[in-house]
Order: sequence, then structure tokens, then C-alpha cells
Amino acid sequence: MTIDYKKLEENLPKLTGADFIEIENAVSNGGTFLVDARYNSAYQARLAAKALDIPYPEITALPISEFTKVKTAVFSFLFKPDSETPTESEI
Repeated sequence: MTIDYKKLEENLPKLTGADFIEIENAVSNGGTFLVDARYNSAYQARLAAKALDIPYPEITALPISEFTKVKTAVFSFLFKPDSETPTESEI
């Protein structure tokens, strides 16, 4: 399977808070305790699957090097500085 990173990059911002919660619940219901879901590999993989509109098992079946690239892309998106976020002094 070939990952379309352009599609991933375009669709991650389209996911909603409902998607975030749905995926967080799916990971938690699998027995994983999440302090911060954004750091969890299963969570990142599920977000990628949702953004790419492919089944989650297709992401987890990727070779480790490709899986890591996908996780890194999602991680980078989740922790990307947002220029519109107000600074502490602006709050």
C-alpha cells in the first residue's frame, strides 16, 4: 500500500473534535490508558486512517519504516505551532 501524504496533509485539518473524541474512545476502549492521546501510536494511526479514509488495519499493516513516517506526519500536524493561537500575554 502506498500512502498519499498529500491527501493526509490536506485532510487532517478537516477532522473535527468529534473525530478526535471518537478515535480517543476507540483507543481507550481497546484497553489503552491515555494521558494525552496525541502521543499515542494507535491514536495517531487511527487519525491517519480517518484522514485517508482507509481501514485502520491497513495503517497498522504498513512496514515499520512507513508506519513511522505516517505517525510522524500526524504528530507534526498535532503539534504544529499555530500562528493564530494567542500568546499567554494576549489571553
